[in-house]
Amino acid sequence: ETYAWLEGQLIEAKKNNITPLFAMHHNIMNHSQLIYEGFTVNNAPRLRKLLIEYNVKLAFSGHIHTQSISKTSEGELYDIASGALSVYPLQFGVLDIDQDLNANYKTQSINTGIEGFDKKAETFFYELAFDKRLRGWETEYFTEAEKEEVAHTFALLNLEYFAGRAI
Repeated sequence: ETYAWLEGQLIEAKKNNITPLFAMHHNIMNHSQLIYEGFTVNNAPRLRKLLIEYNVKLAFSGHIHTQSISKTSEGELYDIASGALSVYPLQFGVLDIDQDLNANYKTQSINTGIEGFDKKAETFFYELAFDKRLRGWETEYFTEAEKEEVAHTFALLNLEYFAGRAI
């Protein structure tokens, strides 16, 4: 039923010479080789095929809460996953499309106007990741100092990952 509705919308767009953009909460492509189950929709190949068939070039998603751009192997469809304003580094995506339908996407950090807010958000997100990793140990093979070092590294990588920066 949803596919029939979507295809009807895409047919209507094509008939009216409209270039559609597609948006949904869950991802239509994997944005990580490790974390995708529960983030990428189960029927992603079918959905991508439908979108490509109707010349959809850009899809927007966000469930994974990280800034990331994935594309099909032939590069005919891009899935832009955007971070959440509730997750450090508190950024959102800005899309500019010119008259020739060339797209430029960039991220921009929110300016709260609250002094020190960015640092507090970063510290909170770091501590959340650190504590999660530290509590996640089920082994006695490592000393407490080693566990803390791994948790520290994990928390730093987490900050970079969710900002969409290469690690």
